[in-house]
This record gives sequence, C-alpha cells and structure tokens, in this order.
Amino acid sequence: MKKEVTEAAGGKYYTLDEKGRKCYTDGPGKPPIFIQAIIDNQKMSAVDFFHITDAYLNWDKQGDDEAVLEPLIALLAEWGDELIFAFEDRMAQILYSLDTRRIANNVYKGEHFSADDFLYTRCVVLVNGKQYYNDIKRGVRRLGADLEFEAILYAPVCAWARCHLRAPEAYPHVPPVSYETMSNREAWREVTPTTLADFISANAQEPLEVQQVFCECGCQDFRVRQDSGCGAIKLSCLKCGTEKLLFTSTKLWEECRPRRRKCGNCRSEVLNVSVGLAKWPDGHVRRVYFGARCIKCDELFMLANWSLN
Repeated sequence: MKKEVTEAAGGKYYTLDEKGRKCYTDGPGKPPIFIQAIIDNQKMSAVDFFHITDAYLNWDKQGDDEAVLEPLIALLAEWGDELIFAFEDRMAQILYSLDTRRIANNVYKGEHFSADDFLYTRCVVLVNGKQYYNDIKRGVRRLGADLEFEAILYAPVCAWARCHLRAPEAYPHVPPVSYETMSNREAWREVTPTTLADFISANAQEPLEVQQVFCECGCQDFRVRQDSGCGAIKLSCLKCGTEKLLFTSTKLWEECRPRRRKCGNCRSEVLNVSVGLAKWPDGHVRRVYFGARCIKCDELFMLANWSLN
C-alpha cells in the first residue's frame, strides 16, 4: 500500500511504497519528476544541473543573453526557493572546481589576467554540457580567453525576485562555496618540488625517498624520452644539452624505442622530474617511481615506475 505525501504536508511530491522508498510521479501542478527530487532533497547533482542548462536555454536568441536565459529563469521562478538555491549551490560548486591555477594558465598562457575575466570565462562551461565540463577538468580541452557568459551568474537572483515580487537586492541565499577567482586556495597554491614529491608518494602508496633531478650544470628543466615497455628513461638538459640516463643501462637504451614525453594538458615538452625510491630494509632500492611537473602549466603526472632486479 502506498502512502500519499501531499504538498500541504510539507511541499513534497512523492509517495512512499511499502518499503518506504520515495516514488515521484507526474501530475497536475507538479514539476518534472527530476525537479521534484531536487526540491525534496534541496540539492542538485551536476548531472541535473547540466540537464537543466541543456534543456532550458534558448540559443535561438544567441547574442541576447537575457533572452537566452529566460526559459531557465522562468523554470526556477515557477518552482521556488528550493530549486533556485539548489541551482545556485551547484553552479558555485562547478565554478569553484574550475578555479585552478592550471586551468587559468591554460587560458591565459602565463599572461596577466583579471579575476573577473577568469570567472566570466569559467561561466562558459556552465552552458556547454557535462562532457565539456569533464574535458576542461581533465585538460583535454581548453577554454578560450575571448569567451564569457557572465549573465548566468544572475539567473538565480532574477528568478527569486520574480518568484517573490521583490527587489533583487533582497536575495537571501549565499552558496556554501565562493565562485570568485582564487577562492579555491588549494588549487591555486604554487607547485614546488615538494608538491611533486607529495604527488609521487601519493601515487606510490608506499614509503619513498623522493629526490628532484638536476643536471650537472644546475638546471632542472628537461626534455624526456621514455620507453615504458622496456623500462628506460633519458633526460636532456634544456640549458646545456647534457643527456642523463635514469636507472637505465646504455645497453638497454640501445635496444629501446623511446618516445618523447609531453604534458598531457598543454603538450609542452619541458618538464621537471623527480624520482621516488622504494627501498628494502637493508637500504637497497627495489622500485623506482618517476614523476614530472610541466613548467608551462604546472600539471603533475607520473612518467613510470618499475622494479629493480
């Protein structure tokens, strides 16, 4: 037997089945089923957020941001505070996750930029779908510095003002995280040799002694060639051209078919390299881990690891 939970009993739109599970259904005066769940839980997933921005933006009006956003604002205003606030909270979380030194470096290539410009550029991700967002996060796609969609930041405020017939200045909600540029402090911290050492150790999940690699001339910037199959790495110093084999014999190198390693994010070939050593109790090295930092965009990644027999 199902128990009906009515709107009068707390603004809910579901029934409970015999096991107490919530069942949302279509019906007169009810929002779409996925919005019913958002209102009930007072939170919105990234999947639902991008579904809404995919379905409720009118790109036939491109060039007039207010007209593009009108279907979205109307939807939020129709179903009230729970939906409006959940939308803004998820929007803030997405923008916060994109507020990183690496993404900013990809956009501006190390040039000066304003905090507002980077915020408005990140807003472009909000209206281009979940896959686009994932691609930007993973670094397989780059944001363009000449793109922006600032207007979506004000959609929740406009919807609330319309819903309550009040001035936008009275909007009462503050998201749990800030989407302003450099609010995500951890993602903006400077990448240092210690950061790379911590990264290698986290990927190894065993105690390591981590050392940064320097050329004899003191330079720490290298181009890297590697054959992962046979376990061989050679570095070429960017400053003096000196080549250095890392835990690789000359004979093994001659049998390899090495490839040049590039940053998977920006495709730069200039890397800092550190080596993590896992040792036996007697002090002998049993496994080595190689990690790299791209000096152009600060991307950290593992090059390889192999055991020493």
